[in-house]
Amino acid sequence: MTAITERPKRTVFISSRVRLLIGFTLLFTIVFAGAFYWFYVYSTNVAMNRLKQEVLDMVMGAAQGVNVDEFVGLAKEGEVRADGYTDDPRYWSHVDWLVRVSRTNPNAQVYSYITGTELKEVIFIGSVGAVNTSPGGDPPPWGAKFKEHYTSSGKGSANLLTGLDHLGAKTTIYEDKWGSWMSGYGPIVNARPLFTADDLLLLEVRLGDVVLTEALGAYSSRAGVYLPLGELARLLDFAIMVDPPERSATGWSVILSISARASGTCGPMMPARTPL
Repeated sequence: MTAITERPKRTVFISSRVRLLIGFTLLFTIVFAGAFYWFYVYSTNVAMNRLKQEVLDMVMGAAQGVNVDEFVGLAKEGEVRADGYTDDPRYWSHVDWLVRVSRTNPNAQVYSYITGTELKEVIFIGSVGAVNTSPGGDPPPWGAKFKEHYTSSGKGSANLLTGLDHLGAKTTIYEDKWGSWMSGYGPIVNARPLFTADDLLLLEVRLGDVVLTEALGAYSSRAGVYLPLGELARLLDFAIMVDPPERSATGWSVILSISARASGTCGPMMPARTPL
């Protein structure tokens, strides 16, 4: 008969000091990893917002420097050469301005376009590629030619179609055969403003017998009186959010008629009524 004896189980003893060390190591690892991730996201957002603002500033500066009358005349009357460019001096004057804008940021490639005749179509007018070397080192000319037609996807918050209407930037980096890009778009508008200081009205707005404000800024024209929807929504505490860059407003309200009278020395006016 063989006797079988059970071996005693060995236990591993971990001291409290080691346990604390392991616990604090895990805790600080999680804390530092979270802090690193937060800092990474924060710094990335700051950098992207700064790049976006630089792009928007460049677009606005480029648009403001365009001779609108010459640009419109070029788009209507300019004749295309066999090589896709033109002998029209207005074209080369326009391109020269785009080149000067691009010198503020050598990585920027600036071009202009107008709306086309087909759905989602644009027609390029000027491009720095007419005289500048491409990002890949190709000699000019390259890129969009004079009156070259292009169909935009129309997708996203900023694309060629939105640039015909309002200012915007595409913060998502995309790639093409010339490199990686962030794009900004904006309309070329006539330097003559829609309103002048003489059109400004200061309105007193009442809700029943309560004066909500004595100085609501508005503008008058032959078409009527233009009231600031966002300011009215804030005065009346309506659930309406206004996004001026997107030229849109979202929210809801009951139908409201607002009567306002001019104050100060703005001159006589008819009561302004705006349905919401």
